Amino acid sequence: MSTFVRPYDDESSIRARVETGQHRDVIGGLWDEMGALQLDFLVSRGLQPEHFLLDVGCGAGRLAVKAVPYLAHHRYYGLDISASLLQAARGEIEAAGFGERIGGTTFHATPDFRPHGEMPALDYVIAQSVFTHLPLESLGVALDALRGHTKRGTRFYATFFIAPAGTPSLQHKRGGVTTYADRNPIHFTVEEILGMARQRGWKANWIGEWKHPRDQQMAEFVV
Repeated sequence: MSTFVRPYDDESSIRARVETGQHRDVIGGLWDEMGALQLDFLVSRGLQPEHFLLDVGCGAGRLAVKAVPYLAHHRYYGLDISASLLQAARGEIEAAGFGERIGGTTFHATPDFRPHGEMPALDYVIAQSVFTHLPLESLGVALDALRGHTKRGTRFYATFFIAPAGTPSLQHKRGGVTTYADRNPIHFTVEEILGMARQRGWKANWIGEWKHPRDQQMAEFVV
């Protein structure tokens, strides 16, 4: 597991960057581009204002600032390992003038993908650039943790770096990111991803291309 040590796990460093106004750059940058891309994708897959959406690894609110104005009041929820980033996300929404659309339980800090007990049954879940930094077993942990907050038809979308089986490292042409088979940032095969989801009792569909600027590909998991 030591090869999966990530800068996102260093809360003191993240807190220092949040305090100096650098929170938008902590998790991947591309603030406006990625927030809009995620919301557009979800809407294309049927997200409506009345639906409940969970943003796994929501960081400082890159998707939140786009999704909260679109959704009805108290329909957006965000999970992240960093309490400092969640505080920044709340501040971003309030600064945009949409503070009345969220509540005290909108954001939840957790190290294991487990939502708090008051979270409603979810319609949509998205994890953008979360499992690109974690071993494949973490996908299984997340699917198990979320199961108690789903209902028939809940759709969970997650992004991954993909490489052919047996590839130690791969430089992706789009974005130039180099990924690895055994460390962060990590790649998998499509078969590994879909197989893990099916082992956990989810239906799994491969979407692939969704215009991600750094060549991350999309999978869909359905209860």
